[in-house]
Amino acid sequence: MVNCRICGKDFKNSKSFTQHLGHPKTKSSHNISGTKDYYDRFIKSETEGICSGCGKETVYFSFDRGYLKYCSHICYWSDPEYNKKRSKDNKKSWLNSDSGHNSRECRKKMSEAAKRRWKDPNDFCNSSERKKQQRKLILKMKEDGTGPFTEKSLEKISKKMKELWEDPNCVWRSKEWLDKVIPKRKAWMRNGGAAYINSFNKSPSKPQVELFNIIQKLCPYPVLNYPCLNYSIDIAVPKLSLAIEYDGSYWHQDAEYDRKRQDELEQEGWVFLRYIDEVPSKNDLIDDILVISKEI
Repeated sequence: MVNCRICGKDFKNSKSFTQHLGHPKTKSSHNISGTKDYYDRFIKSETEGICSGCGKETVYFSFDRGYLKYCSHICYWSDPEYNKKRSKDNKKSWLNSDSGHNSRECRKKMSEAAKRRWKDPNDFCNSSERKKQQRKLILKMKEDGTGPFTEKSLEKISKKMKELWEDPNCVWRSKEWLDKVIPKRKAWMRNGGAAYINSFNKSPSKPQVELFNIIQKLCPYPVLNYPCLNYSIDIAVPKLSLAIEYDGSYWHQDAEYDRKRQDELEQEGWVFLRYIDEVPSKNDLIDDILVISKEI
């Protein structure tokens, strides 16, 4: 819980509080320029903001961390306390016979080998196999609870976001946000924004990709997730004004919405081919396109 010393409001975490301090209305009513100004007035200690190495002023980093301990990398590396810690770590590394940091020659060889591998387009480092292995490793880290993808870290992020939404003094819950920003966003989404966002979808369903691969061999310049009006056509052939849709029965249960959507797009000149729960063969697709072309 964080308390604002100017207005007296309580906030569930520092993120919600910094949003409060950064809001234009708060700045004018509290007579502050932002989080730094508030930090300097109420939280900063006398010794803070002075470099531990040379005594110069340091930079303000964030509300949680305050000012940096050092003014530059030179002071950071020249700090005796840090050097002691670094020398201990280096000694451990040199005593370890399996470590790859035991000699300069070893480092040089490793560097040259890595450069050669990354330049070679046929090397394993640049292959799709390596990417698959990396994905497996990330999934394993999630299961084992190690690395940055642990359940604890995800729970921590989730908890923080929930606290933000539950905090009545959060900027996201303010009347200005709810009355002005959200309606504007809804209007933008209705007036073509939703279709624009959908056009960036790079993970279509497997049947949709399979159908797209067949159409690529038959029609000129097909496009996946083509935006039109406020909708996104699964597969479009703009040169032929042909819209091809794959409908999974689970995701397309609202028949009335699908009919309304198709009617609006047909008024724009699009001709529809729709397949439900089945990807047609190449010959069947050719026959369907020929039948539609005769009807037109």
